[in-house]
Amino acid sequence: MKKFKIALLSLSVLIAAQSFGQKESKKTSSGGTTFSIGVEAGLPVGKDLKDVSSFGIGGSAKAAINIFDGGDVTISAGYISFIGKTVTGTILKYPSLGTIPLKAGLRFKLGEGFYGEPQLGYTIAKFSGTDGNINGFTYAGGIGYMASGIDVGVRYEAWTKSEGGDTATPSFIGLRVAYNFAK
Repeated sequence: MKKFKIALLSLSVLIAAQSFGQKESKKTSSGGTTFSIGVEAGLPVGKDLKDVSSFGIGGSAKAAINIFDGGDVTISAGYISFIGKTVTGTILKYPSLGTIPLKAGLRFKLGEGFYGEPQLGYTIAKFSGTDGNINGFTYAGGIGYMASGIDVGVRYEAWTKSEGGDTATPSFIGLRVAYNFAK
């Protein structure tokens, strides 16, 4: 929890620093290609992830290519580590789950900095210290706001793995706070 509070405080300082003295620029428009780097947080909501983790933290990079009026094609990759929970009433702890989501999507402008973004892709996921993985098809849908080079987005994300008749669908609510670099 202490690491989460430090990360949240750092993000708040970054957002506050960026909001002072910057004018609206190409960084918030889709007039070309933009790149962003951000911090990611995840709150597990589906049983397949919520049972083993309470929180995830990581980072990501995203490219947005303006190919149509009012929107962009996005390509993103990142890493999120979901910290393992301690089993209630014991000293046993689940291993952390490291995930590498690789996604492509369409970001649609909704007006005055707001956007919607559905995404599809593939997630590589592995529990630390084990040979097991739960790689699978990934889908996400989110909304966000961009202004003065800062991009804040919230999304629902899940990936599905089917093996031997068993299906797992780990899912989470994600928060991304990023800085956009205009090309």
